[in-house]
Amino acid sequence: ELIRAAKKITILGIGASGLVGLDLYQKLLRLGLPVSYNLDTHLQMVCASTMAPGTLAFVISYSGETSEIISITKQAKAMGASVIGVTRVGDTSLTRISDLTLSIPNTENICRNGAFISRLNQLVINDMIFFSLLSQYYDDYHDSIDKTWHGVSVMAPKLTKTTND
Repeated sequence: ELIRAAKKITILGIGASGLVGLDLYQKLLRLGLPVSYNLDTHLQMVCASTMAPGTLAFVISYSGETSEIISITKQAKAMGASVIGVTRVGDTSLTRISDLTLSIPNTENICRNGAFISRLNQLVINDMIFFSLLSQYYDDYHDSIDKTWHGVSVMAPKLTKTTND
C-alpha cells in the first residue's frame, strides 16, 4: 500500500543492491508507477533531498550499514518521505530508519567477493512485489503492461506474446 499510495517512488541502492534496484525500477515502471532510480550515489542524494511527505524511498542494502545509503536514507526521511528497507535479518541501521522492513536471510558475510544468495533473495522480493501488485490490481495496471510490452516488441518484432489478455 505504501508503494501504491506514493506520489513518487525513489529507489536507492549501490553495488549489487543497486543492480537489484535497477530490476525493481524496471518492474515498477512497467506498471506505470512514478518511480526513479539512478546508479550514481550523488544523484541518489539529490533525489533524497527533493523528497517530501507522500513520497517513498525504497532502499536496498544487504548489510543495512552502507554509509552512503544510510546517509541518503536519513536525508529522505528528514524530508518527510516514507522508507521501505530491504536488508538482512537483524538489527541494522537501515531497519531502524525504515517505516517497513522487508527482511532477507542473513546468509552471507558482509565482506564477500560476490553477492550471490543475498542478491537472489533481494530479487525474489522484487518479484513478489511485482506479482502482488499485478495480481491484486490487474485492472489498474493492465494497460501499462500492455503498452510497455508493445513498445518493447516493436524493437524485437520476432517476440510473440504467449499469454492471453
